[in-house]
Amino acid sequence: MALTVIDTLEFDPAHGNHPEIIHISGDVYAIAYCKTNAPRPGYLKTVSIDSGGVIGTVIDTLEFDAGGGVNPSIIHISGDIYAIAYSGPDSDGWLATVEISSAGAIADTIIDSHEFDTSLGGSPHIIHISGPS
Repeated sequence: MALTVIDTLEFDPAHGNHPEIIHISGDVYAIAYCKTNAPRPGYLKTVSIDSGGVIGTVIDTLEFDAGGGVNPSIIHISGDIYAIAYSGPDSDGWLATVEISSAGAIADTIIDSHEFDTSLGGSPHIIHISGPS
């Protein structure tokens, strides 16, 4: 059995390290990743992927942390709200919340952020434990 690539998209022509993709709604997906150039800023992009595997262009982009956004882990919270856990400035652990519409539009700024580890954030992974999601 041979695997066939249906489509590809270069979502960032310069850097795209540690990407994590999450389904938003319908054909819309979000990709959280970091760039490799110092200080390794964190980015969030939305794209469309149809049921046949055809990938559309980038819908929207947000730089969620200019000081560092390494090893992002993204999760749906409620409605249009998503949380991104990542290793931020000084490799500390950070959590940021963002708004992504079902059409893929990303709000121009983060909603809130919290430094959850002041010494080493490493490679955080966020999971849902309890309550609505």
